[in-house]
Amino acid sequence: MELFGLRAFARITDLMSVSVAARALDLPKSGVSRALARLERHVRVTLVDRSMRHLRLTDAGAHFRPHALRIVADFD
Repeated sequence: MELFGLRAFARITDLMSVSVAARALDLPKSGVSRALARLERHVRVTLVDRSMRHLRLTDAGAHFRPHALRIVADFD
């Protein structure tokens, strides 16, 4: 599991937007989106439901979020 994917997931869920998270991380939106997709493949579950108009955590994402935040905080 990549720290970058966890960090991207944390920012996306803090800001509830991939675009805003990308700007906050000073990275391209595509890179942040790909990091989230890699993380979801790694944990084998969809963490965020995303469409053109909205973004929401899945139940698995809501359960996973505190763990991701703790890992990122511990690393920092």
